[in-house]
Formats: sequence, structure tokens, C-alpha cells
Amino acid sequence: MRADTSNDIAKATAALDRAQIMHLALVDADGAFCVPVNFARRGKTLYVHSGLHGRKVAAMKDSTHIGFSAIAHMEPRPGKTACKWGFRFESVRGNAVCRIVHDLQERQTGLDELVLRYSGSVSPMDSKALKRTLVFALEIQEATVRGKM
Repeated sequence: MRADTSNDIAKATAALDRAQIMHLALVDADGAFCVPVNFARRGKTLYVHSGLHGRKVAAMKDSTHIGFSAIAHMEPRPGKTACKWGFRFESVRGNAVCRIVHDLQERQTGLDELVLRYSGSVSPMDSKALKRTLVFALEIQEATVRGKM
């Protein structure tokens, strides 16, 4: 493993907490594709929400294993020559087992985590909205963090 890379799950989840979006690597009959998503984490579980239909939903329903990546930090690092230019960064990549959250209490928990993460507080959710929103739980199986600061 490279010196700037770690498979320490605590470091990887801390980097995930600093990332604003995550990209899911999915596969369906038409091939591989990536989807940027909002996400929240509780322990080694990542929560992602979605509408009831679409390519992402179909692929996630059909596949139990998915890949993910996120960028926690990125800024240009200027150099005097083209070869010296680069980036300071911290990124995470990994794989997870995906499942649809059917239990209403866990679905509410996942959505609360998402709302809290992006708004800073939890507000009541309409029960109709809860029923028409899919929540996926992604159980992290492996994650690697890499950084050059």
C-alpha cells in the first residue's frame, strides 16, 4: 500500500464525514455508471435516499455490492513548471453491501441523519413523504483513504 494511503476504517469514515457528496459506482444491463448522491453516515452504515423509480434505483435494487468514492478536500497546489503542479487532497473509496430499508423506523433514522447532516437540525417529516422515499443502507465492507496535504 502506498505511504499516503490507509485502510484504517476510522480514518476513512472521518474523511467521509468531511465530504459533501459521494459518488456511487453502479452497474446495470446498459453498463457501468456513476451517480453523485447526498449521504449520511451512522457507524459503518451510509444512508442514501431516492425517489421510487429510475436507473439508480433499479441498479441498487438489483445489486447487493456497490462501489463508492468521495472527496473530502481538494485544492490546487501551484508549481513553477507544469510538472510541479498538483493537488492537495483527501479522498475515500470503498465498497459496500446495499439494501433497501423497509423498516419505517430505520428509514426515518436514515432520513433524519441526512437532514441533520446538511441542515444542522432535524425537522418533522411528512408521513406521506416518508412512504414515497426510498432509503438505501450501504454497509461499508472496505474503505481506503488517501491524502496528500
